[in-house]
Amino acid sequence: MDSMFLKGLTGKVVTPKDPIYEEARQEWNRAIDKFPLVIVYCEKKQDVVNAIHWARKHRVEIRI
Repeated sequence: MDSMFLKGLTGKVVTPKDPIYEEARQEWNRAIDKFPLVIVYCEKKQDVVNAIHWARKHRVEIRI
């Protein structure tokens, strides 16, 4: 995934290329198997705001 595509995201950003992606994408309910485009660990309010703006800009579904 191109770093320019991820521009605007703050906090810890995990993509499918990251070694921790498989563990990070695991749901509490293991019966649900999702493969998100990115996972953002938000530490501050601004990280959440940036993730929402980024998702809207790129028309990507988001869950917080």
